[in-house]
Amino acid sequence: MARIKDGKTSYKRLDLENAIYLRRLDMAALCRCSPSHVYELVKKGLLPKPMRLSPSYSVWKKSEVMAALEKMEKAAAAA
Repeated sequence: MARIKDGKTSYKRLDLENAIYLRRLDMAALCRCSPSHVYELVKKGLLPKPMRLSPSYSVWKKSEVMAALEKMEKAAAAA
């Protein structure tokens, strides 16, 4: 299990390799950025939009996120 810290709170999370859906803090850890920057990347169209499961609970499909990250890597390598 990995610990993800967000301010004063620490969350326990299963390994990201075994996850199917990712929460906000998982996304931040995977993208190596802040949770608010994840939403900026979504707004710019670089990452897929999250699925809302409830008003306060959003998740991303890991397969879609990995495809978007690979696309960003290829674009950076070509530049």
